[in-house]
Amino acid sequence: MRARAALGVAATAALIAAGCGREAPPRPAAEPPTPGQRVCRPMYSPPMGFLPTGSMETDEGSYRGLRQSFEDGGGSALVLTAGVRGEFGEGAPAAGQVKLTTGQRADLLGGGTTWILIWDGTSPCSPQTITGNGFTRARFLEILRAMEALAGPEA
Repeated sequence: MRARAALGVAATAALIAAGCGREAPPRPAAEPPTPGQRVCRPMYSPPMGFLPTGSMETDEGSYRGLRQSFEDGGGSALVLTAGVRGEFGEGAPAAGQVKLTTGQRADLLGGGTTWILIWDGTSPCSPQTITGNGFTRARFLEILRAMEALAGPEA
């Protein structure tokens, strides 16, 4: 029973770490955007010390979603998405809400060392997410403050 519970926790963490639990993998954009096709951008940028490790546009029909990955060299990673369709944080426990600098409320999901913040962006670039791997809750919130994403000391 203990092994089965550990497997369930590992599977949930893997879904969160992937940034989303989708029915199908993202569709990489094989060609440049068509004229007038918007390319979404995350609302926030990673703090100093996080270096890019990958970027992928996804063709979402009338627009392009974007997924960007970053690492700090110490085992922690951030994944930012904008306009990528899917179920983010599927199966992760709710951990509260926080207020963003835009005034919006965002859902905080996760536990242990894997956290995800998700909120509605400006259409069509919604949802917006920030996933953190390798952080305690307190450290993830510090990172969000350093990104100037959080409006105050709450959460």
